[in-house]
Amino acid sequence: MTKQRKQENIVYLIIWFIIIAVPVLSLLYRASSDTNVRFELDGILKAWISLVPFLLIFVIHNYFIAPIFEKKGLLIYGILAILLVVSFGSYRYASDIRERNRWIQHWDRVNAEFWARAQAERDSFIVAHPEFSEPRTPFFDEDSLRRRPMAFGPGPRPMGPRNDSAAVTGFNQGFGFPEGREDRIFRRRIRREMAPNPMGPFSPALMEILLAIMMIAANMGVKLYFKGLENDKKVRDLEHENLLQQLQYLRYQINPHFFMNTLNNIHALVDIEPKEAKKSILELSKLMRYVLYEGGKPTIPLDKEVEFLGQYISLMRIRYTDSVKIDMSLPKTTTGVDIPPLLFISFVENAFKHGISYQAESFINVGMDVMDSRLLFWCENSRHETNNDPHSGIGLENVRKRLALLYGEDFTLDIDESQDKYCVKVNVPLQSHVVENLGNLMS
Repeated sequence: MTKQRKQENIVYLIIWFIIIAVPVLSLLYRASSDTNVRFELDGILKAWISLVPFLLIFVIHNYFIAPIFEKKGLLIYGILAILLVVSFGSYRYASDIRERNRWIQHWDRVNAEFWARAQAERDSFIVAHPEFSEPRTPFFDEDSLRRRPMAFGPGPRPMGPRNDSAAVTGFNQGFGFPEGREDRIFRRRIRREMAPNPMGPFSPALMEILLAIMMIAANMGVKLYFKGLENDKKVRDLEHENLLQQLQYLRYQINPHFFMNTLNNIHALVDIEPKEAKKSILELSKLMRYVLYEGGKPTIPLDKEVEFLGQYISLMRIRYTDSVKIDMSLPKTTTGVDIPPLLFISFVENAFKHGISYQAESFINVGMDVMDSRLLFWCENSRHETNNDPHSGIGLENVRKRLALLYGEDFTLDIDESQDKYCVKVNVPLQSHVVENLGNLMS
């Protein structure tokens, strides 16, 4: 785990610790400021239970959906994020609808119990007062319903609209007046309007869905921020590694041993095969030009890298006799493919440096192949007892670090050693977003 990822996880832990501590601190403050409020654990547990769906959304988004943004792109990430929000919204609305139905059932049960008690009181009242056994006619026109009927005493008294008072229904039901259709419709309407509305503009479900969306956006913002820091660090490390790589290959300009052997071989060819000597001088010039001007670029066409390896191997052939078998298998055309420069030359150089003996038969096999959007490279050379560590000077750890910076975990570097052979195999992707992005930033 990188340093940026650790810092990101620490930020998440701090945020969730604050969220979990808010109910406790709020209840402590209310209990200390109001003597009627008691510090009860049940309220805190209910608040924590209400946070569980949001914690689940965070875990799913942070560890399963957000990484898809880097691998698959914005479209697939957006679809999965929308599905997550829709799933949570469906769950919340379903929960509120169930709560609404429970409230309505409770309201109906309480209302039924109320009317049962009213009927029982009416029956007991009639038993005690037989003179009220027959329904009485109201003291007002039934069409107006604007005055409250009086059970005793002369005349009616003013009252508000019938729908503003349940006393009319209670009076009629309690004293023998039949409950009208309007009363039943009114009671059902009140029951519906007083029940929780999960579809309202300020319903708890809608508020929690908006809160979930904001949480997902904040999570993605934090992740992108730390991803930017991680990319910046990779760019700086890669620039430093490229600088070391360039310094390593600049020794070709000043390495007396390299120039001495190469120029001596060319000098020997001047009198024997002048044309071959001119050709070797031209190849040496191209080799140095490539190291100077192409080695500093973030990426180059694969054709140029293949051409460079071929020129290097051709130039090195003139140093050895036919007893050294040098086999080269490089692709003839790789149009439209870019790779970092000087990626494989270290293996070839050390194969010539450590894999050849003038006292025994030696061989060097260099190959490269493009297969399924990946580049396969291998380099084999003979091993001799005089040199048990054929790649002791290659800086293999630096090469491995450079591959890790360029391709992350999407590469393989396999080394196979035996008593008489040393083999290196490298497998890297041709289309790497890491290489492309770093190349754009460095250019």
